[in-house]
Amino acid sequence: MTAEPRAKRLAVGVAILTAIGFALRIAGIDESYFGDELYTADILFEDDPAAVIDRVRATESTPPLYYLLGWATGQFGDTLDLGRLPSVIFGTLAIPVTYLLGARTVGRAAGLAGAAIVTFAPTAIFYSTEARAYGVLLFLATLALVLLLRALERGDGWSWVAFVVCAALALYTHYTAAFPIGAGLLWALWRHPEQRRATVIAGAVAVVAYLPWVPSIVANPLLELGTPLSFDSAVRFLFRLLPGHPYVTLPELPGEVALVVLAAAVVAAAVLLVRARRAELWPPSGGVSLLLATGLATPFGLIVYSLLKTDIFQPRYLLAALPMYALLLGALLTAPRGRLAWATAGGAIAAVAVGGIATAWDDSRRRPPYAHAAEYLQQAAAPGDVVADVPLFLIKGTEQTVLDVNLPRERRVATALPVRRGDGTYRLVLNEGTWQPVRRGRSIFVVTPEPGGYSVPTPPRGLRLREVSREHFDGFIPLTVFEFRRAS
Repeated sequence: MTAEPRAKRLAVGVAILTAIGFALRIAGIDESYFGDELYTADILFEDDPAAVIDRVRATESTPPLYYLLGWATGQFGDTLDLGRLPSVIFGTLAIPVTYLLGARTVGRAAGLAGAAIVTFAPTAIFYSTEARAYGVLLFLATLALVLLLRALERGDGWSWVAFVVCAALALYTHYTAAFPIGAGLLWALWRHPEQRRATVIAGAVAVVAYLPWVPSIVANPLLELGTPLSFDSAVRFLFRLLPGHPYVTLPELPGEVALVVLAAAVVAAAVLLVRARRAELWPPSGGVSLLLATGLATPFGLIVYSLLKTDIFQPRYLLAALPMYALLLGALLTAPRGRLAWATAGGAIAAVAVGGIATAWDDSRRRPPYAHAAEYLQQAAAPGDVVADVPLFLIKGTEQTVLDVNLPRERRVATALPVRRGDGTYRLVLNEGTWQPVRRGRSIFVVTPEPGGYSVPTPPRGLRLREVSREHFDGFIPLTVFEFRRAS
């Protein structure tokens, strides 16, 4: 096959993957807001961009670019759903950009395989449907490396300007963008000595462009909780990044069979590569060394930070490195060439796709279904009925609970707080005033996570409850909505 038809087929393949990736991501745009998205919800309802930046400085642990984009898209309709649109769009665009990076580093076939892995990776899908900065980070950090390679190749001023602009935007999206971009610049100094002056100037200009935000870095609170750093947690999160889900453990997702197929494909490709081309394994090519340097910089940087300060080693913070891992895996899977490459790459991509499709469309693998519970409450709870939320977790500094943010703002939600008993167990307590409508015969609807550690709030002395109904909703943390009334 000549070069031109092959290039067209590859372009069609990338376009198909991008369309599939968009379908997998847009499916989650209306999922429940959950976890740190509660902070985003407060920001999206601000009045203007200046108020957005002020709120980010006061409550967020990331720079402001995503929140400005989410606020802007949220002005055109449903604030919460459209506030996720930047993540969906840029998380999807990370697929063709991964291919472009692969084509410049490990070849077009490996680039296509890497783009396919990004298309279906559950972690990439999950964070490309989250109202946080990670989908935009995934795109910009990868594009910055593509533009760096382009600038090193061409050496013209406009190519370096494009890289600097993209690098600065990535830094204004998330602090972890500094790891792959910094490693990319160091790699450029090593591999391209003829461009050292331009590389140093570009890095310096990007830093200068970022200086206006530097005072806010100190002011930003570190809101997100991290799993304590250990060898086990680091290995677990790294292995979960491509085939696994950030909140569902391996092998539960993608499943034992899929993991066996993935492992078999990787081992087969490695064996075939060693047998066929042992001399080419080391030293790595310039492209492979770039992927290794930028891919390792992120976990290494997070580990150093966690050793010195707060533990923040989490799958979401590794998003900037995900395309590099996908491309390295794609290079290994396609190394055997020919039909063997189709077999190894196809088997691995299919195994990853099992988890990705479940993340997008299987209700039991989607976010805790507070949005579905909220829809049910809108139909079942009459005006005057009490709605109580048994908290999945308590987050300070936000104006709304997880249930609050998924309900219309006029619907007031009472929070059932856990109180420790003398024997070490907990009971759920509601404010005494919350029970008054129930004493008068109104229903109380209790939304409780399973497993949440708690069941239903304890009624005050003298008030007995009878269960009227219950509705169950699936998610990776399922919910049940109970309706109670006063027992006669």
